[in-house]
Amino acid sequence: MESNLDALERWIAVSIARLSPAEQRQLFRRVGEDLRRVNAHRIGAQTTPDGSTWLERKPQTRRHARKGKMMLKLRQRSHLRQKFIGDGVRVGFFGRDGYLASIHHYGKYQQLRYGIAQYPRRELLGINEADQARIRESLLRHLHIDRKSGSAG
Repeated sequence: MESNLDALERWIAVSIARLSPAEQRQLFRRVGEDLRRVNAHRIGAQTTPDGSTWLERKPQTRRHARKGKMMLKLRQRSHLRQKFIGDGVRVGFFGRDGYLASIHHYGKYQQLRYGIAQYPRRELLGINEADQARIRESLLRHLHIDRKSGSAG
């Protein structure tokens, strides 16, 4: 089975290389949007890519303590974005959003105005086996459509 997947991935790579740059960009946009949507849904569900739930917020004693779900704004399209690179697409957080997301994703320390905060690790982004299968299906569906129209070799 593993060799069949390797052969399929090689065929996909060759087929993508045969597409025009505009067709590649359209394909990468579709795959990136699918990955962005899946990861945004996971952030909203407060789960990691492997399906485990995030650690809850520690109890707050302040008067204006935050309640409810964490990082809801990070999952919005304006924060969780896709960026086209030479031969693919990158889905993630950029700029200040990337800094904040990395602190939570990796469980780092952050210097605050009144001390240092240690955040628990909460994986925001990732690709699991179901996502890999979804990407393959999307690629095959796109390449099959292009083959029917005669634009892919």
